[in-house]
Amino acid sequence: MTDQPPDPPPPDLPEDLEPRIPRAGRVLAGVPLSRRTSASRARSGLRSVARGATWGRIVNISTAGAEVFPSEISYGASKLALEGYTRSAALELGQFGITANVLSLGPVQTGWITPELEKKILPTIPLGRIGRPEDVADVIVFFASEQARWVTAQKIYVGGGHGR
Repeated sequence: MTDQPPDPPPPDLPEDLEPRIPRAGRVLAGVPLSRRTSASRARSGLRSVARGATWGRIVNISTAGAEVFPSEISYGASKLALEGYTRSAALELGQFGITANVLSLGPVQTGWITPELEKKILPTIPLGRIGRPEDVADVIVFFASEQARWVTAQKIYVGGGHGR
């Protein structure tokens, strides 16, 4: 976010359209963005509303350690902030048919879990295995689908029961 005033809407959009877009719609994923990037994303959202889009989906990715992550304080804090952003965005953007949800991930093997670490983690996972990328993808597909049209401002743990 920036303390700079928002850029004016692009010339191909009605002048009164930008004030109708909530502030959260002008921010992407709750991370600091350059003014240029933020303006570009805001224009994209404005175009969606201008063309009559009646729905949208935001799916953010967090970690099961967001609330307490002693070895990775900054990482955990940034993910917890993302979770708060997601809930606020859901409330502000719901009027446009946009849902916003977050996945809180347990250990997923994307190349960072060594065999030694896996041996330590496995006893903490009730479903008995490390997650795979497709486990996460399946939940994202649900959140992005028409079946999730009435699900917003929610956090779903995707981790085989790890840390619960």
